[in-house]
Amino acid sequence: MFLISIFCAMLLITTFTYAGIKKLTIFKEFAASLELTFKVPNTISKVVASIIVTVELAIFPILLLADDLPSIYIILNIVMFLFVCIPAYSLFSGKKIQCSCFGEQNTLGWQDLFRNIILLVASLVLSIWHAELKLELYNASLMFLAVATMAILINIRPIYSFILAK
Repeated sequence: MFLISIFCAMLLITTFTYAGIKKLTIFKEFAASLELTFKVPNTISKVVASIIVTVELAIFPILLLADDLPSIYIILNIVMFLFVCIPAYSLFSGKKIQCSCFGEQNTLGWQDLFRNIILLVASLVLSIWHAELKLELYNASLMFLAVATMAILINIRPIYSFILAK
């Protein structure tokens, strides 16, 4: 179960970090999609968008602190449950909800629902089998950051052109 816990933690960290960074790069479009989809004022959509991006980017340090604060797993499970409910509502009600998931503007569909169910299961598994995870998660995180840094260095030109693209 230990390896499964580490895998679930790394899956959540990788997914949320990537999604948060992508939403941050298209923050105006993400806030606008929240505004149009849920028909809320511009200021509220910006605040909600900021909260969502902050939560996604904070998953990594939050999971490192989770051994000391078990309530963090409850919050993580609630967030994941909400992320499952939104595409489920979209699919079963027939309402088209626009999302900037992973930096791409699209309508929520079955793929988003299945992805979020997998992430919900990973957060539930992590909340059940989280004992003594901090040191191992820290080591796995260092390995992840090393591999991510190497991938960034290898792909620096496409990343540079992506950042400067308008």
